[in-house]
Amino acid sequence: MNVSSLRVSTISEDSLDMSGAEFRAFKEDIRKNGQQVPIVVIGDEIIDGRKRFRACQELGIVPLVASLDPAADPVDAARSLNLFRTHYPPSQRAIYAARLATRPSGPTRQVSKFRDLPTVAEAARMTGVAPASVAGAKHLRRIAPPEVIRAVESGKMTIHAATQIVKNVPPEDQPGVVARAISEGRGVSRKSVLPQPERRRYVRPAAEQFEEAIRTASVVFEVIEAQANNLREHERWTEWEREMRRLRTILSRAIGGKRGGNGR
Repeated sequence: MNVSSLRVSTISEDSLDMSGAEFRAFKEDIRKNGQQVPIVVIGDEIIDGRKRFRACQELGIVPLVASLDPAADPVDAARSLNLFRTHYPPSQRAIYAARLATRPSGPTRQVSKFRDLPTVAEAARMTGVAPASVAGAKHLRRIAPPEVIRAVESGKMTIHAATQIVKNVPPEDQPGVVARAISEGRGVSRKSVLPQPERRRYVRPAAEQFEEAIRTASVVFEVIEAQANNLREHERWTEWEREMRRLRTILSRAIGGKRGGNGR
């Protein structure tokens, strides 16, 4: 993307500005620690991050940019990004971030048409939640029925509670269990959302469990890749390197194993 062609949308201009002292401190933080949150654009318009963009321009550094779907409503996107970062509970922010995180993982993530799309880690930074929470929400969006997703999006159920239901209740019974949990106030409780008789009634297919593990691992490996170069001089690097080699061996065995009894 040609960042020189970017312009600040009137939507972004309407957000609160910083005082001179606040902006100088903000710019100094970016100079010392780098730009942690991408500038969000639709087409060539900045809808979120005009102060980050200005700071990068004044520092002479190329800003990190994340592009949303050109068909997205810029007003809705800007409002969501601002409100979800500050006013919404973590589960709602995570389920929204899961919708933003559209950049593929693996080798395709560097293909030019995907490069500007938000990754799981970038969407997490945009909305102020942990990457693992976004990964969990992304997986939940793929396997849960609409009633479960709507409960989380509306703030009536946490991702943790929704995941308990999806993991332990047969798919055809999940909408009813969600409705009961919400009516009884268990959707946002820290206690188990499932009464004892409803637990462990359903064993998820092995393929679904395997897919969840892969999705979780992809986020973890993304974090490892991003931080490795910064931590090579750390006193525990040798220990971490040994553990990464062990994980690589486990993956190699899994990938190189026989499939369907016929090998590879």
